[in-house]
Amino acid sequence: MPSPDDAAALGAYGEAVEAARLESERKWGFGRVERLAALHNTDLLARFRRQQATWAAAYSAAWDAPILTRDLLQAVVDKAAAMQRAFAALDAWATEAGHRDVAPWVWETTLEDGTIVALVENDEGAGKVIAEGRAVAVYTKVEVARIIDAIPDALKLAKTCWTGAKFVGPDLPQTKGEWVEYGDEIPFGDVPADASREDAIAMSGGKPPGKLPPDDNPPREPSLKPKAQPALVAEGTLSANWEDDFA
Repeated sequence: MPSPDDAAALGAYGEAVEAARLESERKWGFGRVERLAALHNTDLLARFRRQQATWAAAYSAAWDAPILTRDLLQAVVDKAAAMQRAFAALDAWATEAGHRDVAPWVWETTLEDGTIVALVENDEGAGKVIAEGRAVAVYTKVEVARIIDAIPDALKLAKTCWTGAKFVGPDLPQTKGEWVEYGDEIPFGDVPADASREDAIAMSGGKPPGKLPPDDNPPREPSLKPKAQPALVAEGTLSANWEDDFA
């Protein structure tokens, strides 16, 4: 284990190489410039990989040595500079070859708890957004597909059966202390017993009060036949032959 002074010196050169790597990823995306070189300039990629190997060996030897000698430290200095030049060489080649840096299409939205969500196409775009250092949750299109796979089939069916169907959040009453226009008008209580039904509704602001005078047409006895329920239709446009979808 190196002394604190030696560890600080070695760490500084390690940070310099890491900064060069992050700068490359910020411009080109995660590992993208290396993949471009693998496709179009294999010799350059081979030289880059050899440089990575010699840098890793020099850094590991210096860190593991009982005493950090001048030669070991100089090897780290030289290889760190060489790695910075290696990243610069990849950048220069990709630029001269006409490859464009990553400019991801990013869609951002905010969740209920205030979390910012960024939607990108692929890992390269995600790497560039993450490299910006912002407090944002990044999802690729593949991850979004996996989230959709986890949605119950009954909800996914709405998207395929009804054109333009949308998912909307649940309507939760009385959240965050908002006023909810339900219930009796103030003051509470029953209307006079001798008031007509029309007067009772008018006295309660147009809404049926808690107790109304008897209706001239009392309800019929309940039937054993189940009451027909309204059809559950997803928000959107209903096709003319929608019943055939459930045949």
